[in-house]
Amino acid sequence: MDDLFHVTRQHVLLAVRDQAEALLVERLSARDVSPVLYRVGGRLPLTSTGVGLVLLAFAPTAAPCPRGGYGVATTPSAARVTPGG
Repeated sequence: MDDLFHVTRQHVLLAVRDQAEALLVERLSARDVSPVLYRVGGRLPLTSTGVGLVLLAFAPTAAPCPRGGYGVATTPSAARVTPGG
């Protein structure tokens, strides 16, 4: 995480999937980028956050997300599709 943080100078998040949410385990924050409201120990929705979509995209195909709305990726294969692609 530290290497990625130093190369990108952006926020770096480490999260694990817990049902339909991502549980934030660690966060490295850059000072000169937009602030985020994420906190370690907090939960993020899988279907509407970058870290959540990555967890969903690489989940086993038998692990769909139980929540979602119109146009929201709720399966691993749908999360792998790039926007506009």
